[in-house]
Amino acid sequence: MSKKSNHIDQSGWSHAASTRLVACITSACLICGAFWVYGMVSGQAVFTWIGGISLLCLSLGHQGWQARQARQASTSRQVPSTVTLFSQRLAQATDRWSVHVHSAQSQMRQGTDELLQGFVAILDQLDRITQTPDGSQAGQQFETLGQCEAELHLLIQHFSSFVASRDRMLATVLSLNTTSAGLRGMADDVALIARQTGLLSVNAAIEAARAGPSGRGFAVVAAEVRRLSTASGDTGKRIGDQVQAFGEQVQRTLDETASSTEADAQLVHRSQNTVESVLQRVKSTVELLSQRADELDASSLAVRGLVEQMMVSFQFQDRVHQILDQVMQSMQSVNERLSLAATQGDWPDDAEWEALLSAGYTTVEQHQLQLDRAGAGDATYF
Repeated sequence: MSKKSNHIDQSGWSHAASTRLVACITSACLICGAFWVYGMVSGQAVFTWIGGISLLCLSLGHQGWQARQARQASTSRQVPSTVTLFSQRLAQATDRWSVHVHSAQSQMRQGTDELLQGFVAILDQLDRITQTPDGSQAGQQFETLGQCEAELHLLIQHFSSFVASRDRMLATVLSLNTTSAGLRGMADDVALIARQTGLLSVNAAIEAARAGPSGRGFAVVAAEVRRLSTASGDTGKRIGDQVQAFGEQVQRTLDETASSTEADAQLVHRSQNTVESVLQRVKSTVELLSQRADELDASSLAVRGLVEQMMVSFQFQDRVHQILDQVMQSMQSVNERLSLAATQGDWPDDAEWEALLSAGYTTVEQHQLQLDRAGAGDATYF
């Protein structure tokens, strides 16, 4: 047996043990960053932990690097890092949320269009009704109808503000995709540094073998390892910053959605009062016009039919609120589950992840969207 093989046997380190050591150190650094992001420990404590891990790497590196060099050629793949898995799961959740928010917006626009068309039809009917009256009474009726029209236009502006608020929320959710892409890029940086560390371990083993027991060349390699460890620390910090930014964006989305939901409830309440007031005035005007001529009965029935259709269409808001409430609950549940996984390493499998994202579905549209996506093969799990 060669001198290098004897040295590896005497060290007591295998390639698998060295690989597990590097993986544990890298995972510990990432977990430290996650603890810091979620406010579980202070930044100073995180840097202290990372420094201790780096010293541990230097003290045990000589035996671990020589063992890895003996089996370096047999390594065929790398286990995906925790950050990569974290990014992929977040990307899936973001895509799911975006689809449902977009569905809510589509329903909102469709319902609003139906209401607007109904209001326009009411105004047309009332215009035809008010063509025959004359004198001061007719003037009062036209004035009443003008007031109704003004209030209807104000109601239209309220609905426009509602749609614009949903557009801003959708833009905030879509920005999460960009954040996830940044996390994946940083995960690649960590992987690159890990590969460089592996190559450096080979050089360290060769140098130690040439120098003999003294291992004089190992000091140079150790210095280079310290430099790479520093680079790994910087990359870990950037990952932590990015994850923190992502958490802040999610929180802002939740805050904005909660605030928007409250404002929307008030807006819908005001809109309902406005519609009731307008309809009451329209009803009074139609009753007055119906008393003057029997031929106006058909127009009065048409107005009532349009009003009933508008009231049915106005129920779209219930489905929208149900979908958005489920999305908010899903965001919170996913955030809590991934936070737990980041701290304990217990990542959800495909079945648990699907159940977590689908929990709380209350509308037919949500279930149908999921069936359509599954049939088209858009969802990708691992």
